[in-house]
Amino acid sequence: KMKRILSLVLAMVMVLGSFSAVFAAEQTAAEKAGAFLQDAGVLQGNATGDLKLDADLKRRDAVVLLSRLMGEEEEAKAFPSKDLKFDDITDPYYSGFVAWAVANKIVDGKSPTKFDPNGDLTAQHFATMLLRALKYEVATKEAYDAALETAKKLGLLADVEVENTTVVKRGTMAVMTLNALGTPMKDSTE
Repeated sequence: KMKRILSLVLAMVMVLGSFSAVFAAEQTAAEKAGAFLQDAGVLQGNATGDLKLDADLKRRDAVVLLSRLMGEEEEAKAFPSKDLKFDDITDPYYSGFVAWAVANKIVDGKSPTKFDPNGDLTAQHFATMLLRALKYEVATKEAYDAALETAKKLGLLADVEVENTTVVKRGTMAVMTLNALGTPMKDSTE
């Protein structure tokens, strides 16, 4: 009787183990995009390699990511930041990246003197940054208000469900960024 119970338990463990292997093989859109961007050198994880796809995307990390996406990481890292108007950039690692992003009109501050480097990004903010990286003009209030709609028309929101005020997770950022890679720059086939 004990052998039969052990055999039944072993059979159940094997069946349940095969179910978890099947489910583990199915990656989400965020996991696929994250893996692709990691392989391309655009997205980096923490010391253990975790991409932290469930974590909120910070403003400072978005500008680093965009510099990599545009192939300008080294230039951005070394960009002169002595004239940077934001007094809340206290980590020197990010100074050049933020100065580069401001000079290239990819990002604005939260105010004339505050960048909010540790602040979260909304979908509207990140869509605006991607659109600007793709050379779309998003300088007016009307263009900013329509940024998510424009991003949707261009396909940047494929496989994500967001609204203007949705705080962007790193996984959502990965999907939107991967979508941007397949989007031609404004008035270009590049």
